[in-house]
Parts: sequence; structure tokens; C-alpha cells
Amino acid sequence: MKSPFPGMAPYLEAFWSDIHPRLTIYASDAIQRGLPRDLRARIETQVYIEDLTRGNRRIKPDVVVVERPKAPERTLAAP
Repeated sequence: MKSPFPGMAPYLEAFWSDIHPRLTIYASDAIQRGLPRDLRARIETQVYIEDLTRGNRRIKPDVVVVERPKAPERTLAAP
């Protein structure tokens, strides 16, 4: 029987709690391969949006790209 809801897959919906995290990790890994060394693809990261017209809000995208923290500069101690 053809699905009465075009674009929806009832089979996937039944297992979405398993499929969604797997797809998120796969997407993060695929994105990471194309990023420069100073950027990282992260999952389970909250992002805060500042919006003067709609108000500030917090979102949790599936994958977010962040800058890699820079290592602190090391100084040589004087002998």
C-alpha cells in the first residue's frame, strides 16, 4: 500500500529514536572531513541566538561547526 503521507516513511518513524542519533553522527563525521583544521563539527551542542526582534533563544542543532580552541602560547623559561 502506498503511504498516505508523501515524504514520510512510516518504517523510519517507528525506529526514529535509533536512526536520528546515528544519522547525526554520520553527518558530523562527513562535515568534519571537509572542514579546515581549525574548525570542528560537534553534536549535542546548544547554541544561543540573540535576536532583537524575536528575543533571545536557545536551540540545539543536530550538528554545529565551532572553532577549535587555540593552544596557549608557550614561553621559554630563562635559565
